[in-house]
Amino acid sequence: MTASQPPGPIIQSFFLDHLVAVKGLRPASVRSYRDTIRLFLCFVARDKGTKITKLKLEDLTFERALGFLRHLEEDRGNHVRTRNQRLAALHTLFDYIASREPEMLGVCQQVAAIPMKRSAPAETHFLERDEVARREAQIASLNQQISSLNQQSTDLEAKKAGLERDIAALGDRLGDAEKRAAEAAAQKDAEINRLKGTYDSLVKDLQSEISKGEIKVTQIRDKLSVQMVEKILFDSGKAEIKSQGKEVLSKVGQVLQGVRDKQIRIEGHTDAVPISVALRQQFPTNWELSAVRATTVLRELIEGHGISPARLQAAGYADERPVASNDTPEGRAANRRVELVVLADVGAALSDIANGAGHPVTLTIVSFASDTASTPAITMSNNVTLPDDMEVVYYANHGSVKFSNLKHFTGTVYASAIALDQQFTLTFKPVVEPGFDFDLTSSTHFQIQAGAFKEVPFS
Repeated sequence: MTASQPPGPIIQSFFLDHLVAVKGLRPASVRSYRDTIRLFLCFVARDKGTKITKLKLEDLTFERALGFLRHLEEDRGNHVRTRNQRLAALHTLFDYIASREPEMLGVCQQVAAIPMKRSAPAETHFLERDEVARREAQIASLNQQISSLNQQSTDLEAKKAGLERDIAALGDRLGDAEKRAAEAAAQKDAEINRLKGTYDSLVKDLQSEISKGEIKVTQIRDKLSVQMVEKILFDSGKAEIKSQGKEVLSKVGQVLQGVRDKQIRIEGHTDAVPISVALRQQFPTNWELSAVRATTVLRELIEGHGISPARLQAAGYADERPVASNDTPEGRAANRRVELVVLADVGAALSDIANGAGHPVTLTIVSFASDTASTPAITMSNNVTLPDDMEVVYYANHGSVKFSNLKHFTGTVYASAIALDQQFTLTFKPVVEPGFDFDLTSSTHFQIQAGAFKEVPFS
């Protein structure tokens, strides 16, 4: 091979035979030589104004080697250390060329003589004593912050674990609540179905009176009502039950004997015509007449048909709850009636709540105060859990307060005298669907005893 030959074969031999086979360089080192020689050949081709594939071995001159090194520093902005690394690769290449092409020895010796440049050593910085102390304090502060953050991380992990336990517990409670709600709904449906059986029995036994318009039997969900007009039970202005009325009450009583878990309220109603002068000594107003008629029917059901007094209530409403207009004889006749209302046993449900049957109940004296009239007052707070369709009212002597928040409520009751064991009446009033005139009030007496909520007998 002569200097006028292409440099490709000798460069290929340099990489394969010399660098890899003889020197055993690693691939990373071989790539470093490749990058240097590629840059050098590109520089030579540009300097000569030809393609790399047209280069000859004689084009690799000493002058172009020097020019390539200047190009690295001035045009490419390489550091002296990078320039020296490239020069070391050229030294190795030209040494190999000298060993293979003796006619190139002079050029190779010149390139080999190109010296490495000295690079300025890195500037050594010294810290003053105060600066050292300041940085040590910074390091200590950072270490303290790291320690604090680590502690916070530990606390957050513990809190996270606690929250996860709470979520799991809430999930369990939600599941239990949903189960109880489903059971309550099933019980409600079963109760309505049982009441439907009572309704069917009453309709069957009272078919004759119903067809004559003397009795009306209705059922609205869990409320069953039996309306009996006055003429079937009483003579006008009287409160003694007629024989025909006793026959009707006998049929009703036989059916109601089979209803064991319901309250029965007997309501007396009149028209708007005032009591005649002849009867005022016995019944001053329609209030007395309606109340006596209701209690008379109540006694008949107890004494004549063995219905438990604990399941019965009596109330007189005079002409305050008409079912028809009082402007016509027909309307007044419809308003003069006795109505039996069969409904859920609220007292039993309340007793279950007070005994802790799934609903914790507490009633606590919060504070004593006085209103502007210097009337003693007691503020009570409890966590009675009740159905959403119940309205709660407290009564205490001459004062009363209504609580609209049915789940958790707090209120103040004013009374003429306040004592720890004073009796209060807790009243539940179920609210029915809009459009129905239904007003149920069932009362149970309670005492406040050392902060406890306790049922006591009626006094």
